[in-house]
Formats: sequence, C-alpha cells, structure tokens
Amino acid sequence: STKPGQAQFAVGVPSYVLDWIATGETTASSVLVHTVPPIVAVVALLRLGPWPHWVPVASGVLYVALLVLCRWITAPSLNVNLAFAPWAPSADFGPDWLLRLINLLLLLILLPLIDRALRAFTRAAVRATGAPA
Repeated sequence: STKPGQAQFAVGVPSYVLDWIATGETTASSVLVHTVPPIVAVVALLRLGPWPHWVPVASGVLYVALLVLCRWITAPSLNVNLAFAPWAPSADFGPDWLLRLINLLLLLILLPLIDRALRAFTRAAVRATGAPA
C-alpha cells in the first residue's frame, strides 16, 4: 500500500528535514525511518501504477491514528511523532492546541499536493521508460 509512504512524503520527510536543520542532530535509525518508506512508496507506485483517489484521505486518517497510537504506547519523554508536545523549536510560536491545528492544516494542504506531485512523477517515469501504465 502507498498510503504510509504518501503521509511520510507530506509530513514525515519535511518535519524530519526541518528538525535536522534546527537541531543539527540526527541518528542512523531516524535517517532510515524517514527515507526508506518514501523510497519504497515510489518503487511501489512505479510498479503498481495509478492508485485510488481516496489515498490522500486515507493517509491523513492513518497519520492521525498513528498519533493516537504513539500517545497510547510510547513514553511521553520520547514524544514520538509529536504525540505529547509540539516540536521544541516551534514551542514559542503559540499554545499546543494552535500548533496542532497548524500541523493539521499543513497536512490537509500537503497531502493533495504530494499526491499530485507523485502522480505527475510516476506518469513521467512510466513515459520515460516506455513501461505500460
């Protein structure tokens, strides 16, 4: 399924890159977690062809479900997927609820944009290789 990869493109990769820039730190496991799913998603998209138009909606729902799951099964000190607190460098920009609302709005904006970009990329790649669509 491409749904987790699409959410990773829209939310995970930009968040990861911003965090890496802001903190100047990362780990090998973080690099793998934030790069392997998008790469696998692109390979799957190129092999499987077009995906249903409801995929961005499903990606958003899965992202929110992931936040709930992280809040339920991970330690607050780890703050996995920002389930317990906003991103530290953004904490001064407003209250927790406002930052979460901004994240949700960004998700609603980025998922359709990433969907369009991935569709255009896969169409171009298929045309370039001459593979059947």
